[in-house]
Amino acid sequence: MEKIYNYKKSESGRVFYFKSIGPNGVIPKAVIFKEVDPGQYNLALISKLKGAWQDKELTGNDDMHKTFRTIHQIFNEFIAAFPYALVYIEGNTVDKDGVEVSKNIVYQRAIAGLLTELRLSGFNVGGYGANGWEMFEKGKSYDAFFVTKG
Repeated sequence: MEKIYNYKKSESGRVFYFKSIGPNGVIPKAVIFKEVDPGQYNLALISKLKGAWQDKELTGNDDMHKTFRTIHQIFNEFIAAFPYALVYIEGNTVDKDGVEVSKNIVYQRAIAGLLTELRLSGFNVGGYGANGWEMFEKGKSYDAFFVTKG
């Protein structure tokens, strides 16, 4: 398996911290699983930029693959502790010039790249698209995603 970043877990088991290392330096990141309804969690990937935690600006640290491998490992650890969780993922952001772009495109590429591995690990992956919720298919465009175990 490809290398991942080392990470630390909070006592609650719902927040994980790691550092992205690339051409823009060392950027602290956190993956947060926020319970929005019983058993349903929103996954947020945030970065510490200019001294503040935020989820709007892309870091452009040229380590997307390693970052998403790390998130995949974090997700495995979270699901081991919360096996019946449904995790919802959605994201919009702005680039460094203040132009709104969609993190969903980044998330979609990462999910597509890990899809076989996710399914072999027993995960169900879905997306919300033009026809509502459906199982994730490569090449389709989605506005949001969900992942469950089993």
